[in-house]
Amino acid sequence: MIAGFVHHHLQAPDATLLSQALEDLGGRSRTVCTLSTTQSSQDRLADTAFAESAKHDKPYRRWASQIERAVAHFDTARLEWPDYISGLGRLLKAIQAHPPDTRSLPHKTLVANKLAQCLDPSLPSGVHSKALEIYDFIFTLLRRDGLAQDLGVFLPGLSPVLSFASLSIRPLFLTLLEKHVVNLDASALRPALRALLLAVLPGLEEEHSEDFDRSFKVVGRLRDTVNAGGEYPSRSVIKSGDEFFWQCLFLACISSPSRRQGILVFLARQLPKLSSAIPTDDQIDGSGPTEELSSAAEAVVSPEPGLLIRCFVAGLEDEQPLIQRGFLDLLLNHLPLHSPVLTARVRSHDLERLVTAASAVLSRRDMSLNRRLWSWFLGPEGPDEDSEVASPSTPLIAERRDTAKEEYFKRFALAPLSDSILHTVQDSHPSLTQLIKSYRTIFSLLDRSEISHSLIPKIFAPSLDSLLRFRTQSSSSSFQEALRSGSAFFDGIDAGAVWLQILQLISSAFDEQEASFEYCVAKLDLVCFIIGHFNVHDEEMLAFHIPLCCVFTLSKVLQRAAISRENQSDSVIQKRAVHVSELLVEQMPERVHLNASFRQDADIGHLGKDDDTTSKVTSSIMRFYTEHDGDLSSSPPPFSSQQIADLLTQSSQQICLEAFVDNSAIPSVAAKAKLFSDILLKTPECHALNIRSLADRSRAALLSGHSHQECFVLASSVSRIYFAAMSKASDDQKSDLRRSGLGLVLVQKLWQLMSPSSPKFHVESARALWQIDSADPRENILESSVSQFVSEAKPMSEDSAEPARRFAMLWTHSMNIASGAPKHGSIPRRGSLTSLVTTSIETQDHQSKLMRPLLLVLEGLEEIGSELYFFLCGWLKSSGNLLTVIDVLISKLSSLKPTPEQRAEQAVESDQHRPRFLHSDRTPESCYYLKLFLALFRLPLENMDAVLSTPGTPLADPPQESDETLHANAMRVCLDIALLGFEKSNSKHAEATSYSEMQCQALSIVQRLLSHADKLELELLTLERDLLDMLGKCTRSGLVASSVQVSTLETTKTYLRFRYALLLGRSPHHRKPSSIDGSRASLLRRSSVDRREEKDAADKLSRPPDQLLKRLQEGIASPHARNVLESWVNFLIDVLPFYAHSLFQNLIPLVESFCKQINTNLRRLRRSFVSDGDDKSVMSETSLISLLNGLESTLAIAHDQLAVEGNTSMGPKNLEAPQGLLGNVVSGVFAAETQRTRQSSANSRLTVVLCLQDAVKTCFSIWSWAAYGQNDDKFDSDCQTSFNYLSSRLRNRARRLLDQLFLVEPLECLETLLTTRDVLQTSQTVPSDFAKAISLLHNLDGSRPKRLMPALFNSLYSRTNPSALEQGRVSTMTSEVSETSLSRFLVEYTRALDDDAMDEIWTDCIAFMKDVLSNPFVHKSILQYLLLFLQTLAEKVEKTNFGEQRKMRRELSDFFQRLLQAIFASRPAGLLQDTKLASVDGSGLNIIEVFNEVIPKLHVVVSEPDKQANAVSLLSNNIFSVLVHAKQFPENVTQSHLSLLQKTMRIQSGAKIWRKDVAEFYNHPRLFSFEVTLVMSELLLILRQWALGEKERVPETLSRIPAPTAAGIMFGVGASAARLEADKKSQLHLRRVTLLVLALDDNALVPHIPSVLEKINELLHASATSSPSSATRAEVYLLLQAVLLKTSPVHLSTLWPVITGELQHAISSASAESKDHDLYNGQSLLQACKLLDMLLLIGPEDFQMHAWLFVTDTIDAVYRPSGVESATPSLVDEIAEEMSQEAPHTPGDTINTPPNLTARSVVYY
Repeated sequence: MIAGFVHHHLQAPDATLLSQALEDLGGRSRTVCTLSTTQSSQDRLADTAFAESAKHDKPYRRWASQIERAVAHFDTARLEWPDYISGLGRLLKAIQAHPPDTRSLPHKTLVANKLAQCLDPSLPSGVHSKALEIYDFIFTLLRRDGLAQDLGVFLPGLSPVLSFASLSIRPLFLTLLEKHVVNLDASALRPALRALLLAVLPGLEEEHSEDFDRSFKVVGRLRDTVNAGGEYPSRSVIKSGDEFFWQCLFLACISSPSRRQGILVFLARQLPKLSSAIPTDDQIDGSGPTEELSSAAEAVVSPEPGLLIRCFVAGLEDEQPLIQRGFLDLLLNHLPLHSPVLTARVRSHDLERLVTAASAVLSRRDMSLNRRLWSWFLGPEGPDEDSEVASPSTPLIAERRDTAKEEYFKRFALAPLSDSILHTVQDSHPSLTQLIKSYRTIFSLLDRSEISHSLIPKIFAPSLDSLLRFRTQSSSSSFQEALRSGSAFFDGIDAGAVWLQILQLISSAFDEQEASFEYCVAKLDLVCFIIGHFNVHDEEMLAFHIPLCCVFTLSKVLQRAAISRENQSDSVIQKRAVHVSELLVEQMPERVHLNASFRQDADIGHLGKDDDTTSKVTSSIMRFYTEHDGDLSSSPPPFSSQQIADLLTQSSQQICLEAFVDNSAIPSVAAKAKLFSDILLKTPECHALNIRSLADRSRAALLSGHSHQECFVLASSVSRIYFAAMSKASDDQKSDLRRSGLGLVLVQKLWQLMSPSSPKFHVESARALWQIDSADPRENILESSVSQFVSEAKPMSEDSAEPARRFAMLWTHSMNIASGAPKHGSIPRRGSLTSLVTTSIETQDHQSKLMRPLLLVLEGLEEIGSELYFFLCGWLKSSGNLLTVIDVLISKLSSLKPTPEQRAEQAVESDQHRPRFLHSDRTPESCYYLKLFLALFRLPLENMDAVLSTPGTPLADPPQESDETLHANAMRVCLDIALLGFEKSNSKHAEATSYSEMQCQALSIVQRLLSHADKLELELLTLERDLLDMLGKCTRSGLVASSVQVSTLETTKTYLRFRYALLLGRSPHHRKPSSIDGSRASLLRRSSVDRREEKDAADKLSRPPDQLLKRLQEGIASPHARNVLESWVNFLIDVLPFYAHSLFQNLIPLVESFCKQINTNLRRLRRSFVSDGDDKSVMSETSLISLLNGLESTLAIAHDQLAVEGNTSMGPKNLEAPQGLLGNVVSGVFAAETQRTRQSSANSRLTVVLCLQDAVKTCFSIWSWAAYGQNDDKFDSDCQTSFNYLSSRLRNRARRLLDQLFLVEPLECLETLLTTRDVLQTSQTVPSDFAKAISLLHNLDGSRPKRLMPALFNSLYSRTNPSALEQGRVSTMTSEVSETSLSRFLVEYTRALDDDAMDEIWTDCIAFMKDVLSNPFVHKSILQYLLLFLQTLAEKVEKTNFGEQRKMRRELSDFFQRLLQAIFASRPAGLLQDTKLASVDGSGLNIIEVFNEVIPKLHVVVSEPDKQANAVSLLSNNIFSVLVHAKQFPENVTQSHLSLLQKTMRIQSGAKIWRKDVAEFYNHPRLFSFEVTLVMSELLLILRQWALGEKERVPETLSRIPAPTAAGIMFGVGASAARLEADKKSQLHLRRVTLLVLALDDNALVPHIPSVLEKINELLHASATSSPSSATRAEVYLLLQAVLLKTSPVHLSTLWPVITGELQHAISSASAESKDHDLYNGQSLLQACKLLDMLLLIGPEDFQMHAWLFVTDTIDAVYRPSGVESATPSLVDEIAEEMSQEAPHTPGDTINTPPNLTARSVVYY
């Protein structure tokens, strides 16, 4: 309900008990009476008797009538100031005509109200003067007793005069107070004292003004008058009665900022001093005699000093610096920190609050304020300090003075100041402003050394810890802003003090045995945060403090390890401490150990875990900081430079080696090893390095059994240490390390990690190997070790290829490491956590070091048929590898040239100028290279021609630039070698034999270079059954070697090729290129002529051999064929074209086999790259790529065969059919045959489509994991580089396959992609499926917008209107994707396109929209999405300049108009009345949500104003008007509807339309039935925007409310019904105005305040029988509350008399004696109490002078006075007390607390 919203909006969350008590009392009694505000019961009885007697007095009645007529003159509307003066004159004459001996004034409430209106600040001073004259006459008439009784009637209107009075009015006002008010009794002045002080204080602001002395005397007389106000029970002996006065003054200072200047002046003159001498420690503790305060001082702090403290807090927090300076002076002179008031009487919370407010003045950076604050914190100056002269003792005196100030601060200011700071920074949820303010305050406090020395230890750690917690609770920008302030605080502290606090944090994490685990970890985390985020880079910290802190931390780690070793908590703490040390070492430059200023005489022994050396070290360091403050000028550091280096080396080595021994500590080995190696690298000389212990423990750790993960961690850690030790150790130490054999063990372990079955750490292991080699380049440890590993492989064994596979991995990654660039187009990514130190080594250096192992591996080419041989065949198929090998062999052969002497000798013997190539001594070496070269040409390498055509290394000596290719170089070298044989033909027999062998090899190479034809004999053997059986055994048995499998496959493939070639009638040399070439180039490569030719030839073939396809499936799925999987795939690719005509019967199982194997191994590969993944071997990326190649080729062959069948089924079109009966029979036969052929083709196409869908899903899973796998929460970051390499290869291969699939079947592939739900959704950083699909489509060449958009339109047509498409463009509908999902994807995809792509798709989009709008009803389920589609097109077109822009925009605008009409025409109006308004498919995106997205950008789609107005009109007629006229209104209105209306209101061209809709909402009878949340979130904003254009909306609504009238009211039932109808309409209009006022901006109602006040006055004059009646008072009070909330108090001066008077009458009506039962009902009284409650909570300064009429707003609300006989209670207290006495209760009932205590929350907070 709207009323509930208004109540909720107006009622504050922390309302006082007053409103609750009055609400409870309102339920008991609703009788009312008119009471004087401040009269006691006896006074009211006397006044009642006098009034009764006056009724029979005719002169009195005549006098009252004259006054009433004079007052009625003010009721005329729109009075000007002359009218006021004239009316005041009439009123004065009427009052002066009083009967003699009259001490009462008739109609005094009306008179006081009109006089208060005449004292409006906007009226001229003449009106004010005339009003004060009447006040003076009335006060004289009432005399002292009468004025005391009626003070509450006249004082509220008189109080604010001095705040705005002119110079001529001020004396009149003060005279009125001096003459009448200050002479009243204390009982009359006591309740109004606070209001009187607020009225007089403006006269004290200017000490040199003419009215200052008079105002000061008035305040003094008020103080003297209330001295008789009684004593308080909280003090036993009080000699002065000023307590009440001081408390009221403090309250005025707290609640009225505008009066603080006057209060400050008064306090400076009258506030007594609250301390004299500085107390001793015994006096503070209470053991000694305490200082007694004077009676005047006791009056200030009685009954308690809480208000005194809050008064000073308010003054110190004032916005004006002058007021802050004045209160600081008061603190210095009257309330120092050693005052017994602050040390003994004030609560710690109040003192903390005072210190906080005082410290806040530092933010102004005003030296005058800061100087006063320092003086208050550091104590008073000594008596002889100002008279000091220059003398030898002056420095000593200054030092003593500083010591005394520091001691004073420690005794009195340190505790409250530190507590105040900690209270702010230790908040559980601190705000950014709060933190910044605290840090700036702390930074300013550090300017004084007397304060900083004592304060820093208290606040350093908590302050920075709060910043650490704030980082987890706030945004990055907020944290950075807070960090800047925290850094300023950190930089303001001396370096010694900073590191002392850091050392104490570290020490507390290790030394406190009772501390919890979380406590210790939090301390170390805080240290890490400090080092990582604050400035610790100045020279002193880097050179001295950081090394000492690192030694201290490592020593603490060793101490903790010696105490407890098996505790898991201790291991975590140790890990955090190691991280701290690592951060410290990272900050240290190498020059820190070369500093010569360290002390040289400190003696330390060997640092161990079992002695007390570590304790001595930590004690020495801590003593240096505690005793000497870490000051290098007063004391040198505790250790020398060399000692620091030795301590760091020993401690880090001890920690690292202990981790090698402890198996449970292996996960932390990497961090400890990094720490150890970093320390070694930053130490110029490693004297303390224990080589023997390092080598022994490292070897033992490496040789022990560990898992794959642990083995890599150990190997990488030891390699890091090995590199650092060899870099910094001495020559003797390096020799010892070489003799230990640690390097060989490391290379052996890392070599084991290069296994292809475990690709997790390949790149990291390769880097570690090169790191070890670079540590000792002279030893060539990598070359020799790898050569040994390769040469130890047994020929023809099962694992003979394993070393070669590992070498291939090392070769690949070594080339990548040397080049420094990621391969396969991958992007640079972050490194692994265990990233190793690498040196800059060129690619040629890597190749030269791996040359010897490479040649040893190539020797496996001679082992034909072995596993190594087949591996090398596959490895050399890479063009890069083959190019490198050939270039190396040619370079080796060209280097075997004869010496210059041999050249000269051969030149004499021969006339040929060609240089002779070889000498007989080098013949074996040349034969070796030639044999390897020849073995390369024997390999079936398809890329040999391409590699040989590559430019090679120049052979000239010296080398020169040349364009000769490898083919030319090889030809020349081999020719030279061949010629040598002819020259040596007459040599010895043995030598000739050697030359002949060399010659034959060279000529064989030349022949292969020149010849390209195969010389194979055609032979067909009946080996079909045996070969297939052998293939089956190969897949079922794991004992069959890989070489046997490859040989069997090659044999079978050769047999099948010959068989196919023989049946085809062609020679094998005439065969077309294999399908693998065509499939990898393009799936559409072959022409229709070739396909038809192959189809005709295939008809002659027999069916494929039995069990062939089964064997193929078994081979693909068999785990025993994993090493030769590529051979199986190649076999499949080669044999499938032989039997393409029978492929469709077995295509689905074959493709499922491929997809199943790919998905299975992809899941295993995915699990291997997570932190807790298993170490099971997975299929290498080469095998996965082979499976993808086979899948692609299979689909290519199937699709080609489908195309051939489709062309054949079409048949010739121009054949003439025979006529007659026979012709009909023949045509029928051919028609049936054609139908069967078409059905078969359709089945075949469906089969291919299903297989394509499986392939798309599989490739999308690969691409998605490769692209987003590293975002997995469990991803192991240690293998980041390997993942980048592996994922880039798989992603690129899957993308290429998808590219080909989209080229041939874009429609089916797109639908499949949209139905794919990837399982990789374990991290919030992984995008949604639509986003991933769009990202993939942008990376595919086959899915360019020009191709994809027509496919998307065809997919939509297939679901909405398939008859509009040709048969070939209709979807198979095998993908479960709805038209709404396709429409949503259409919108998202169009938004993701580049703006330039509009030129490609514009024609298709326009044609699609024309087709849809030509028959929109069949597309009604997607029409709302097409609105978004049109909007997106318009946005794209706006950013481009292609085509005819004007025509394009006009087309879009027309489409939008037609589409909008079609949407509303296709949906019944009743659907729009539904509350939820769901879309047709229930997808959640309804029409209203679409409009909410489209309407804000309507100007982009429709630029013409008339068309925009037309669109707004459609929305209005079909949505808003339907909603507002529905029976369910407003239940049918949702937030989406109101949001749409709000966005529609921004369209200026449709303003006339939407204003009508808003007016219908506003004027609807059920407007106030809206939910509160909708009103607060949307409706208020709508009304605000509507009211901005309708300036007179508030007066217009108020004008609908008729003035109350009693004329023409008839009696009976009809009269009551008419009155109730008028009340109902008036209440509804008032609530509308209230809601509109709440919707307006602040102070927007100011121009209409007079009309609002006029209407309020009219309604407040309504009676119970008028029309409208007094039942509208509750809504009037609601309106007043809204006006008070939305209008500044400065504009409400005319309202206060009305509000005050009406509240008095309303609350007085709760009395049982009231005669106005019909004027105020229960709802009116409730709203009046809420209005009063709100005024008390927001506390406008003008109302504070009226608050005493209703509640007790002084200290009497908490401490009742004991010496006042007739203290008049406030109105609320008096009525509550009266009702509590009348309410019956039994002895068992609980009597409520007296209501006077309810004001405590208002007065004393």
